[in-house]
Amino acid sequence: MLKKFYRLLRPGGRVALSIWGEETRSEAARWRWYDDLVKRFVPSSSGSSPLNPGREMDTPEQLAARLTRAGWASVSMQSETKAFAYTTPEDW
Repeated sequence: MLKKFYRLLRPGGRVALSIWGEETRSEAARWRWYDDLVKRFVPSSSGSSPLNPGREMDTPEQLAARLTRAGWASVSMQSETKAFAYTTPEDW
């Protein structure tokens, strides 16, 4: 997918991508049900949790490496932290 972005982007163009921050073990455990569901119906998937080693773009460093391999010569990372608080499960 990143190679397609690179190919379709005009010379000098920019692309902005976002990844989730690293999960703690307790956060990963909270999403284990989803990983199990994905693995059940999409056997080739490694799941969704960043603690799952099958993931290839869970950190800024991994994303930068993938972009470089896709052809970008100049890769710059900028981190932002946003907190999301939901009062009810329905708000989420």
